[in-house]
Amino acid sequence: MSRRSAFWRCLRKSGPTVLALGAVLILGVCPASAGNRALLIAIDDYEGDDYDLLPGSSRKDQNDIQSLALQKLGFAASDIRHLTNEQATRDAILAALDALIEETAPGDKVLLQFSGHGTQIKDDSGDEPDHYDEALVPWDIGTDPLGHLIRDDLLEPRIAALRGRDVLVIIDSCNSGSATRGFSREGLRRNAPGLFAARRDATPGAGATSPAFLPQDAAETFIDVPTRSGMRVWSAVAASEVAMVDRDAHQGVFTRLLMEAVVARKADINGNGIISNAEVLSFIREQSQAYCQKERECTSLTPTLEASGEAMHRDFSTGRQDGEIAGIALDALGKPESSAVQVTLTPASPVRLGSTVSFSITSPVEGYLVVFDINAARQITQLFPNLYSEKRGKDHHQVRSGETITIPDASYGFSFQAEEPLGAGVIMAVVTSDEVSLSSLTARHRGFKVVEDPVAYVDSLSAPLQQALTNQMAGRPVKWTYGLLPYSIQP
Repeated sequence: MSRRSAFWRCLRKSGPTVLALGAVLILGVCPASAGNRALLIAIDDYEGDDYDLLPGSSRKDQNDIQSLALQKLGFAASDIRHLTNEQATRDAILAALDALIEETAPGDKVLLQFSGHGTQIKDDSGDEPDHYDEALVPWDIGTDPLGHLIRDDLLEPRIAALRGRDVLVIIDSCNSGSATRGFSREGLRRNAPGLFAARRDATPGAGATSPAFLPQDAAETFIDVPTRSGMRVWSAVAASEVAMVDRDAHQGVFTRLLMEAVVARKADINGNGIISNAEVLSFIREQSQAYCQKERECTSLTPTLEASGEAMHRDFSTGRQDGEIAGIALDALGKPESSAVQVTLTPASPVRLGSTVSFSITSPVEGYLVVFDINAARQITQLFPNLYSEKRGKDHHQVRSGETITIPDASYGFSFQAEEPLGAGVIMAVVTSDEVSLSSLTARHRGFKVVEDPVAYVDSLSAPLQQALTNQMAGRPVKWTYGLLPYSIQP
């Protein structure tokens, strides 16, 4: 792809560019009975010419998300309202969001999409870990560049008021999880100098290799999504990054990839017919990185998803889940970042009932290991970490690159025997290179007892792996990988 094919989707400033957001919002113009509602917002022709994006690029996003809503998400044409260009003023957007609350009820579907500029500005309420608010840029930015921004402080209570609905938010813009969508640097200097001054303390050129990543529990998100809320907030990039417009496709990179993942069904990694949220996220992240590597202007693109852990294994469009726990586990994990963990069984499968068995795990990277068994009865048992690994100094389940962990080894003082149920099972081993919040999960299951709620176990393992780590200038996914070994026990 040529260098000309890239286009920023952010409001430019010193350091990171301003947020360019892409999400679907519903516009309420008159009272209506409760039901499904979708609001689609697209701005590429701003009030000030200095802020214009590639002509038609945001509208192409809007049209594609409308097709997604009609074809995959169960919306009718009468459910969908649009705010496009001059219609998408600050007041109109806020009124449309308020209408979403009034026109829907718990159990309804709500889709909110925004494609346009986004930005970051100094936090004025003290609620941001990085001291900067994320903001949407409405059409009438030229009237009052700073005062007309729609900060996340205004959006969060409105999204929270939709609790109980099935809420899907799609933001294709800079700093949306964060982004850049085509603001000229000179135009911003003339018209919105405060946006440039906001981040003068940031380090120019810092990339995803910078060590100054925020801890996961402090990493910036666009909207704080309550646990198990039924809400999903998709963002084109991490909160500190610049989103891009693909000139060849004439639309946002993120929206193009979302359509490929869901509509073209390219994200079904394990081929079970479920295109899970985790699989969609994995696909878009992998393809965003591939796009970024071809573009000299691109430092990093880290699409993000804010959702409950329970959402990760469910189908993006329908919410369905696989009928087998092994399929649910694969759907929840998506695709790993690096080469697979090696898992071996001694003796090799098929294993005879009553045979003495052991499992060996070799990690390709240094990190933190979790191993679990899914047997033929769809039960999960955590094999590592366990009470005996703690006694060997493995209480933090750390492994070195190339190290082989055998379960059980001689220090355990006992052996495993193959027992019923007969049939096919699978061993799964996950290694995280980043220290993520898994200890509260693994500590509850160290005694080789069957996990009471296997789906909740898989979701609790998966959710931290899907998060993004951010610093002031860039982001990246949590680094992790996994391996699996199918086996069978026979009489």
